[in-house]
Amino acid sequence: MARRPRYNMQVEIPESARQSIDKLHEQTGLPKVQLVARLFEWFADQDEFLQLSMLNMVSPELQQDVAKMKLEQMARGEGTRRTIAKISSEQKDGDDAIRKRNRKAS
Repeated sequence: MARRPRYNMQVEIPESARQSIDKLHEQTGLPKVQLVARLFEWFADQDEFLQLSMLNMVSPELQQDVAKMKLEQMARGEGTRRTIAKISSEQKDGDDAIRKRNRKAS
């Protein structure tokens, strides 16, 4: 599979977010960079209204409506642009590449 282009950026996060990333890293064993990249991918994969809601750029009343709508979509198996199978496949490819790179470094 061809490697997807990657971009580096420096991001400042609050201490509580760093602690959550550290905890996820300990629980999953995934590199922190990969955890954060997956969060960015997930966010980018959401529809625009949900993105705006998550950034607190939508009124609380509308946020409640969006939350209800998204939960209903999830219950029907809808609501994301990519399928779970595709996401799992992409993650497996990424995990395999990391393991391969780590073996070379050892």
